[in-house]
Amino acid sequence: MCLLPYDKLSREILPPELIIDNYIQNYRDVSYEEYLTEYVNRSTLFLNLSGGIPYQHTPKSQQCCAECDCRSEKYEFDLKILGTQSSLYAKRNLSLQKVQLTKGVIATCIPREAAENSV
Repeated sequence: MCLLPYDKLSREILPPELIIDNYIQNYRDVSYEEYLTEYVNRSTLFLNLSGGIPYQHTPKSQQCCAECDCRSEKYEFDLKILGTQSSLYAKRNLSLQKVQLTKGVIATCIPREAAENSV
C-alpha cells in the first residue's frame, strides 16, 4: 500500500452536484461515485498512486459496509472522504438548487431550506 504524504494533500470543496447523487432535478440518474471514479482516472496524482493502473468503481449494490468504492490493484479509497454527513446535508438542503428545465438548460433555484439566522 502507498501512503500519500500530507504535504501533497490539498482539497477544494466540490460543488454539491458533483458529490450528491441526483442533485440536479430532472437530470439523468448518475451516481457521483461513477463520475468521480472517471475524474480520478484523469488525475496524475491518483494514477501515480495506482502505478498508472486505472481505478474501477464498485457499484453501491456490490459494496459491503465501509468497503472502498474506488480501487485499483495498488491503491483504493472511499469517495465518502469528500464530505461529512453534516456538510453533505448543508450542501443538499442549504445550497442553491439546480433543475434541468429542458435538455441543455439548467436553472439555479432557492435552497430547499432556509438557513437559521440568515440575513
